[in-house]
Amino acid sequence: MASFVNAEVLERARKKLELIESTLFDGIRFAYFDGLVKDVDETMRHISKAKLRESDVLSCGYMRSGNHWIFEIVSMILTQNVQFSKELLENSFLEFLNDKVDQLLEALPEPKIITSHLRPNYLPTEVVAKQVKVVYILRNPKDTLVSWYEMSTKYEQDNVRFQGTWEEFLELQLAGEYLWGSWFDHVLAWEKFMSDNPEVPVFVAQYEKLKEQPADVIRDLCRFLGQPDTLAEQIATATSFDNMKAGTEEKAKTGPEKFIGEDAHVVVRGLVKSWKTRFTVEQSERFNKAFEEKMAGSELGDRLRKYIY
Repeated sequence: MASFVNAEVLERARKKLELIESTLFDGIRFAYFDGLVKDVDETMRHISKAKLRESDVLSCGYMRSGNHWIFEIVSMILTQNVQFSKELLENSFLEFLNDKVDQLLEALPEPKIITSHLRPNYLPTEVVAKQVKVVYILRNPKDTLVSWYEMSTKYEQDNVRFQGTWEEFLELQLAGEYLWGSWFDHVLAWEKFMSDNPEVPVFVAQYEKLKEQPADVIRDLCRFLGQPDTLAEQIATATSFDNMKAGTEEKAKTGPEKFIGEDAHVVVRGLVKSWKTRFTVEQSERFNKAFEEKMAGSELGDRLRKYIY
């Protein structure tokens, strides 16, 4: 066991994890959200063979990294307006499409935005073959995990809700045993993908930079997507935290995230350094140790280092 994992707490946490209806696929745990995830093995086979177009845009990121935010920003850039998409984010999530991946992707309106929390090796092979543009959202892992914990504990259904403490949740994360696997492994897998496939255009949208300088990042993203940047300031305003909160949570009332019931406010939290409300000093120091060990030599890790201390 790695020196930064508390083995005693981890053992308790594993018992809480057993209460979630889930399955392992290639060492990564996926939950059977009702109506979303059914047969994981079959879904992954369909995803790998999914048909894409060169004009498609793939938006990816680890859980709770700002995926709703990027989805709406990219949608506005591609459609050249400042209205929230009428589409639910979940309708374009590859891992939620089960055995109807191709049919449901085909039904998405143009311009097509496809989303996923998956690591790149599980995505359609045509991402590389057709050099599909990818937007990868990167966020301070401490804030990411706090947000993931808040969401995980708010699901109404016992078979998907995490019923443990923050302390137990964190140990599962440090051990890479919680749903969707390790944040570290996710980011490193994407960094390796970018290095191994330089012909595939990938834009790294850093959450903290979007908070600090939204219009500047959106201008860069406009250019990456081959669109004018004349609406950058308006898109930045339209997708500010308050507007995102109102716009996306209204949609969430009818979408899969209805599982979180009256606590829909956790869909969009928009916080930076919220980790300080959850991490103890001892937990923070252990996490920092894990970060420095696992992200040594990582360019993406370097971008985040100042935010985790």
